Amino acid sequence: ILPLTTSSVRTIGFDIDATVGQFRTRMIVAADLAAAGAVAPGTISGTVTSSVRGPLAGVTVAASSGQTTVTDGTGAYTLAAVNPGSRTVTLSNLPAGCTAPAAQTVSVTSGGSSVANFAVTCTGLPGVISGTITSDNAGQLLPGVTVTASTGGSATTGATGAYSIAAAGPGAGSLALSGLPAGCIAPTAPYTLASGGAATVNVVVDCPAPVLPGYQYNTTWESISPTRVAVTIRVDMRTFNDPNIIDWNDPVNGFTTDPLTGAQLEVRFDNTKLTYVSRNIPTDPAFTSNATVNASIPGQINIVAGGADLISGNVGVTRLVFDRVPGATGSVGTTTRIVAVASRSGPTTINITANVRNVEAPFILP
Repeated sequence: ILPLTTSSVRTIGFDIDATVGQFRTRMIVAADLAAAGAVAPGTISGTVTSSVRGPLAGVTVAASSGQTTVTDGTGAYTLAAVNPGSRTVTLSNLPAGCTAPAAQTVSVTSGGSSVANFAVTCTGLPGVISGTITSDNAGQLLPGVTVTASTGGSATTGATGAYSIAAAGPGAGSLALSGLPAGCIAPTAPYTLASGGAATVNVVVDCPAPVLPGYQYNTTWESISPTRVAVTIRVDMRTFNDPNIIDWNDPVNGFTTDPLTGAQLEVRFDNTKLTYVSRNIPTDPAFTSNATVNASIPGQINIVAGGADLISGNVGVTRLVFDRVPGATGSVGTTTRIVAVASRSGPTTINITANVRNVEAPFILP
């Protein structure tokens, strides 16, 4: 039996006659205390880690035989010069948010090495999530947006669209955005944040294109019959007021908004679904003369309208009639290249093409 160790348990029994009321025994235990050889101390080593925070440094590790040490940067420790025997190992001085696990008992042999690894339960350390919130419209910055992390913490974007959440909890989560401009839709913005770590999450928000002021070029579709449809093309001169155009007060026509004097358009359509038939005059107000249409190119119509007319309001440029290609279904529409649009300021013709905004509507074939 090595010093400071115990022997295996032995049981001693007696057969007692039923007539014996009491008896006394005497046992003599003898031990040879002379050492059979030199007894070398052993070591206890191991690691102290957390599944959330990883290796824990600076934790005090103590053995019941009196030895103490602290864990290094990798969470490892070694207790040296431990006399052989059964030893209990405990932890103390754990980081805030960590709970000490149960003590471990190890058997140290002469010159041997025993292992006691500890898995510590800890809450995660807060980290930092940062990035920018921008619009998909040419990277437009979005200030004043509140960014909230599902694992905790929030921040508001500054003038450059940047944000930084300094107290976000670790783990997997996603960002929620509020205070976005009208019509903007935020995509799912997931993140994974390590305990005490940092993550960069840049979010591009789906926002409608800004509506610039201008004269609206618009299309209106109608069904004439099960096989025939028509689209009316107009330029609404009421939706913008060009400061370079003197407001008209025409005693004959009576309008006071900017007039439309002409337009040159290149209108494209899907000729696998539509066949061009003809053009005619839309309902008033509309150009009634000097309009030409060239449909010689498949799927394309070139239009020149106006010239002598002087009209304001939602001005009808032309009305195009199409037959549906047999069997064609689904959505159709036009794609227009606006070559030129003109107005007048007194006797002077002014090119207003740069101020025309294209709003072409789709149409579902009947």
